[in-house]
Amino acid sequence: QLSTSQSENNPSLIASDIARYQERIVREMAKPGMIGRFGHAKNDELQPYHLHNAVWSALVNGAAVMPMDWNDGGDWPYMTPEMYSHLKHLATFTEHFDIHKMELNPTELDAPSKTKAWAMLGAHQGFGWILNSNNETISQDEKIYIQTGKNSKFKVEWYNTWSGEFIQTDFIWAANNTLEIPVPEFENDIAFLHTEIRKDFENEDFVELDGWEILSSNWEIVD
Repeated sequence: QLSTSQSENNPSLIASDIARYQERIVREMAKPGMIGRFGHAKNDELQPYHLHNAVWSALVNGAAVMPMDWNDGGDWPYMTPEMYSHLKHLATFTEHFDIHKMELNPTELDAPSKTKAWAMLGAHQGFGWILNSNNETISQDEKIYIQTGKNSKFKVEWYNTWSGEFIQTDFIWAANNTLEIPVPEFENDIAFLHTEIRKDFENEDFVELDGWEILSSNWEIVD
């Protein structure tokens, strides 16, 4: 367990701080870890951005438990209903996969300029989060890149972290062992799931792969 009071008044930097601490936990301790305390002081205008960025950064950097926001009702304000709603949106996202059964590794991604992007990646499935540190809307012309180690077909599902809804699904082929993913237009941040798809030639169906599932011998990578 680590604690931090750095970036207590900067919602953008708190995401990078959480990512750095989680990377240290994974690298130095090689066991599940968490940020036991973080928070913001004397500035309610920073919320829910500060909490929002901290918990999403923790998720995509391998945290065993979401970081704990420090609240004492004085200099460190209590949680608000809006802040709780953002935790619910994160929980809704995680309901779509079983992270405990997935062999994932935290990775910082190549991302559009003026953004930061992190992901938890496995052999067949993963998820990630892109943070916009700029006030301008990120256009649909931007892309992120994931090294897949294979040329295969993937389903990419985009998640609005502020409304708690999946907003778009894309089907993309990896080429040269790289998944090149066009990013939807967004403002503050956006999350995604990606899942490899293989074809069951016996039934002529496409099958989504969970990272931990043992495949039938009839299933082959779609070329």
